[in-house]
Amino acid sequence: MEHWHGAAPDSEFTHIGITPKASENSAVWLEPVTDEDYMKAVGAESMPVAVESIPQKSSSEKKNIGSVLALYPKPVTVIGTLSDGKANFMTMTHTGIIGHDRIMLSMRKSHYSNKAARETRKLSVNMVDEALLPRADYAGTVSGTNEDKSTLFEYTIGDEGMPIINDSPLVMECIVEDIYETETFDNFICKIANTYADEAIINEDGKVDYTILKPILFEMPNYQYLRTGEVLGKARTLGKK
Repeated sequence: MEHWHGAAPDSEFTHIGITPKASENSAVWLEPVTDEDYMKAVGAESMPVAVESIPQKSSSEKKNIGSVLALYPKPVTVIGTLSDGKANFMTMTHTGIIGHDRIMLSMRKSHYSNKAARETRKLSVNMVDEALLPRADYAGTVSGTNEDKSTLFEYTIGDEGMPIINDSPLVMECIVEDIYETETFDNFICKIANTYADEAIINEDGKVDYTILKPILFEMPNYQYLRTGEVLGKARTLGKK
């Protein structure tokens, strides 16, 4: 039976022929198929345009740097706790999102704030913008064990009884639901009870506009703070172009 097969400008083709008994059943190769014959057979008006291939990086182009935590940058936050009626504030960046209503805060066991969070099972997460950064940075350099940080920020008490930093543009008041412990860290699993936002960062749709908030980011490898970048596009639309 005469037939043809082959590649097209936008697809590759590899043909492997196996003939058990070449003396009894051998293939007869005929003339090459011309573009004209191909177009008639597929009913197309013109040959498809070849798609520009995307160069693929080989694994050898990347260097294995070991089991390095590389999930950076992360937003800078100040954790607010209350113990014996006194507020304490600690700067931290090891935060994570769980579903759409919970977060995880990974705090070294030696931190003063851990004890208060364990006792009250509540805390506040205060986002840091550029104006708040100098004080937030200081809050991360001293321990509440050695210094009273209750006056470092002006604050009000939220509906769940936690200190809400007045100068933070966006604050979540959370309830600790569980604590997952590793060798050196307490990982607080928290349910978001209340979220407080300055009216200036809320858009006409009632949502937080992060292009106005401009949260400060932190990256661990070089111990640096970063500004939030520009908008690159609308999510779930770039891949359709």
